[in-house]
Amino acid sequence: MKNSLYSGWTESIQKEGLIRTAFPDSLSARIHEADIADVAVKALTEEGHDKRTYDLTGPEALSPRSMVKQISVVIDKYIDLVEITEEQVKQDWKSKGYDNEFIEYFIIEMGKNPPK
Repeated sequence: MKNSLYSGWTESIQKEGLIRTAFPDSLSARIHEADIADVAVKALTEEGHDKRTYDLTGPEALSPRSMVKQISVVIDKYIDLVEITEEQVKQDWKSKGYDNEFIEYFIIEMGKNPPK
C-alpha cells in the first residue's frame, strides 16, 4: 500500500480527489516493508533457515478499487476512481523511467489477478 501512496496516489487524492489506475479489479496481497524486514532479520540471525525460501504475502488480497474505497472511508472524502487503458499506464510508466521488461511483467501480473 505504501508504494501506491508514494507512486502518486497521495498527491492525486489531495489535488484532484481521484485515482487513475489500470486494472482496478486486479488483486494483490500487499505486504509492508517492515514485515519483510522482520522476516529477513529472523532468517539471517536464527538457525534453521539455510537454503529455505519463504513466500511473503499480506493478510488480504485487495484490488485498487477496494483500496480507494477504504481510503475514502478513512479520510471521510469521496475519491473517484478513473480507469485508464493498458496503453495509458504503459506510457505513464515509461515517462517515469521504467524499462519495458518491468512494464510487461507488471501488465501480465495485473491481468492474471482478476477478482474471484
